[in-house]
Amino acid sequence: MATKKQKTWLQKVHHSGKYHARMTLVPHRHNQYKPHLIRRQGLMVIVVAVLLVQLITHLNYFHAVLGDQAQVTVAGLLDGTNDERSKANLQPLTLDARLSDAAYMKARDMLDKQYWSHTSPSGVQPWKWLGDAGYNYSYAGENLARNFSTSQAVVSAWMASPSHRDNVLKSQYQDVGFATVEGTMNGHPISLVVAMYGTPPVSGIGAVQGVNFAAPASAQLSLASRIGIGLQSVSPAILSSIVLLLLAAIVALIAQLYHRHIPKYLQSTWNRHHGLVKGLGLSSFVIVILAFYSTYGQL
Repeated sequence: MATKKQKTWLQKVHHSGKYHARMTLVPHRHNQYKPHLIRRQGLMVIVVAVLLVQLITHLNYFHAVLGDQAQVTVAGLLDGTNDERSKANLQPLTLDARLSDAAYMKARDMLDKQYWSHTSPSGVQPWKWLGDAGYNYSYAGENLARNFSTSQAVVSAWMASPSHRDNVLKSQYQDVGFATVEGTMNGHPISLVVAMYGTPPVSGIGAVQGVNFAAPASAQLSLASRIGIGLQSVSPAILSSIVLLLLAAIVALIAQLYHRHIPKYLQSTWNRHHGLVKGLGLSSFVIVILAFYSTYGQL
């Protein structure tokens, strides 16, 4: 049971914490309606902390994407794909070992011959690998992705590209195979993801040529899509820095509502709109961070 002295100390700590929290986050007359979090010193601490997190994360980013920490897995890709098909009221795809073998052979061929395309420099089409793996088909398709850090980010990128989305949601497909392969391309580390989709031919009918569909590589995604993918790709540390920036932006915008209460000698300067300026600046910082991380993944 706490003694009277301990209770008094706890009350002081509680009171002090509450006081400093109000001074830091809430605009009122005792802080001249400029919370300490968005004053010069507070903003400097935020910016330095965020930049340090970015630097440390950037130095380790490709190790996370290409190393043991990578979170792009066959199980994750299959679950993400079937989740999207379920939303569209489509039957789930079955993981087929032959299609996975075909996807792996295609990925290795891209690394061995240093190209990023559905068709090799010598003109080899994706369907060669299905034949080599012993998968006969009536419908077949291929999706590519590279340098994504999570399975969900890969699937989200495919869904944000109309042609890749068509492959994920093609009603005729029954089977799918995935391969994730790491290596170097043009002297840079790379993590490749290949998805092969297929439907076996009807009994007694050979493979139908001419119904193949491959989503074009290097698809252009919208800024909004890339930001969403960036959110799914960032580490917890980066996500924490984004939350801190957004918190500061909200505090700044709330402080702007009290601009008429700031000291009169400041009302004729830019400080009259300091909350708006800081809020927009901090929000822009968040967008830049997300855009930066979303540029690593490509289709």
